[in-house]
Amino acid sequence: MNLNEKALEYHHEALEIREKLNLEKDQVASLNNIGINLKDLGRIDEAISAYKKALIIAERSNNLIDYYRVLDNLANAYNVNGDLQLAIEHYLKALDKPEGFVADEKGQLSTYSNLTSLYNEVNQPRVALNYANKGFNLIKKFPHIEGMSADLNLHTAESYYMLRDFKKARKHTQKFITVKDSIFSDRNAQAVADLEVKYDTEKKEKEILKQRADLAEKELIIQKKNYQVFGLLGLAFIFGLIGYLFFNQQKLKNKQLQKENELKDALIKIETQNRLQEQRLRISRDLHDNIGAQLTFIISSIDNLKYGFDIKDEKLKFKLNKISDFTSETIYELRDTIWAMNKNEITFEDLQTRISNYIDKAHVYDDNIKFSFDIETSVNQQKSWSSIEGMNIHRIIQEAIHNSLKHASATQIKVRFEQLKEQLKITISDNGKGFDVNSVKKGSGLTNMYKRAKHIGGEIAIVSKSDSGTQIILKV
Repeated sequence: MNLNEKALEYHHEALEIREKLNLEKDQVASLNNIGINLKDLGRIDEAISAYKKALIIAERSNNLIDYYRVLDNLANAYNVNGDLQLAIEHYLKALDKPEGFVADEKGQLSTYSNLTSLYNEVNQPRVALNYANKGFNLIKKFPHIEGMSADLNLHTAESYYMLRDFKKARKHTQKFITVKDSIFSDRNAQAVADLEVKYDTEKKEKEILKQRADLAEKELIIQKKNYQVFGLLGLAFIFGLIGYLFFNQQKLKNKQLQKENELKDALIKIETQNRLQEQRLRISRDLHDNIGAQLTFIISSIDNLKYGFDIKDEKLKFKLNKISDFTSETIYELRDTIWAMNKNEITFEDLQTRISNYIDKAHVYDDNIKFSFDIETSVNQQKSWSSIEGMNIHRIIQEAIHNSLKHASATQIKVRFEQLKEQLKITISDNGKGFDVNSVKKGSGLTNMYKRAKHIGGEIAIVSKSDSGTQIILKV
């Protein structure tokens, strides 16, 4: 049994005693210590449970000091477990202290540094800099904690690299190196001071030996031999200590070089993404200016044929109308493609706006149909997709609404977003005449919806009965 396991056993015993005596405030400290031991043993989920129980008791017993201490430890546990959003949420709660509460400035600086790192990981460098600045303001207020600012400077440098502000990024990287070197120098100075004390002690012993030389020559010879042996051991110790310190310094520099290389790689990646974005913009302009103009010319030419000539052949009229409709749909799809190409990613807000615009246009097509667009509060609206995923989701919803307008004879069409654990559920429903799913012939619209869902790793289901409306359910 190692020390952590032994300590965990003692803390459990202390908790049992405090529970029997109904000492609620002291129970919080025991649960916090149990959580720390469990976390050190790698049992993160158990540690989280202990911290949660401690928070409930601390809040009930108005034990504010331990309450905010446990919040910070719980945030650390979520961070280790990879639950970044939960870690951020609990770090923010740990900072939200009531007015007049005396906070631990070192712990507060550590929290600001952790928030800076986490917001960088979730690709929000501007928010990260907000908490980094709060950390630096805290250092100005309490200068004695500046020696703990190494990690804060490193995370701040990362934020500026992500924002392509390389001047400030290099400044904070240099500050990180300076603080780390300062810590190393302090430790080295202490080691040298210890050696000087030892040297002075040995010098005094040597003087005593010289005084005793006149009284016992044989004893002096023995003492000299012993001194030589101790001297060699002392030199070996000094050289070993110097070697150890040099090794640690070199190790620290290697880690710093590795971090700088990672930041450089990130910078190269950002520059590559920018070049790709420029190519997308150029291609989308070419599509819009050339192909879009040509398709518009085709529609105009067909309209001129229909209205400029007295066409009596109904089949020819039907074909011309079909070509005109197909060309119009192609223009619409081309616009969707250009919209997706111009974005590195498509956010929930982008998708919502695009669908709302389509619904507005559909409402003009038939103002007797009542449209509704609902989003459950549990839906994570910070979600984003790649341009391909976002465009496919949009086209599935658009195709479902189009089919309701064209075939269902509905008076209501609803689009609803729900959160199902790790999946987003999108339901497009109408109160139209419905159809038999097993016997209906799948046209290009339904086939395309299935293909698009499969392409983005999603699932699609169609629920419909004659005279009972239709539901199209997409899970991604």
